[in-house]
Amino acid sequence: MHPYFVEWFTMPPSRRALLSAAAAAATALAGCSGTGSTDSDSANDRSALVGDGGDPPPYAYLRADGPTELAWFESDDGDRGDRSAHLDRLVVDTEDRAASVEYADVDGASAVREFVTGTDFETATVVVDQRSVEACYRLELCGVQWSATEVDFDYSRVGLAYDVSCEADAEATEARFLRIPDALDRDSLSSFSSRIGRGGCPERHDPVAGSDLPGHAGADGTTTDGRLRSVAPTEVRSR
Repeated sequence: MHPYFVEWFTMPPSRRALLSAAAAAATALAGCSGTGSTDSDSANDRSALVGDGGDPPPYAYLRADGPTELAWFESDDGDRGDRSAHLDRLVVDTEDRAASVEYADVDGASAVREFVTGTDFETATVVVDQRSVEACYRLELCGVQWSATEVDFDYSRVGLAYDVSCEADAEATEARFLRIPDALDRDSLSSFSSRIGRGGCPERHDPVAGSDLPGHAGADGTTTDGRLRSVAPTEVRSR
């Protein structure tokens, strides 16, 4: 069982499950089953992933100061406690699960809720990726690829503009709610991987709802006041 998933149950086969099973079978025939892979598995065969990795689907965005959970399923309320160090990835594949998502009390949460519940789950799936980032930085989503068993995120870390107040040693939390145009099944998704570079994405892909992006730099890599902000050496990690 993947450590990020906290809610599992058995249900009769659905159209979504049958489609995912067929896709997984096709992946296996192509020589890439993805079985048993994890976030730290750097040897994943990416040949079965779809999406070009440079044009992410529409997504909503939340950000809050401190290491805090921004979204969770209602059924997890009793077990949450202090989960600031454990930021769940959520897979929302039905209307019922969309209605059961709870959100932190932050700016933009209502708009994100509307984005999630407004998804057509016959043709799309919402995948929520939550992660911590140093408070004086933000992540840009450069691209995403997926298969029936795996989702791969491509990020770039950029510094905030000089006119944005932040504490050098503090943390913030960001969550992205991606509306992937595919009817994925949560029970089949077993692997989530990510890559984080620096300097911004080749093309900027802004969220369609949620919190305002902090210190939104210009497309040429300069800050809002035209001055270049120094960025720490490249950081690449997988969670």
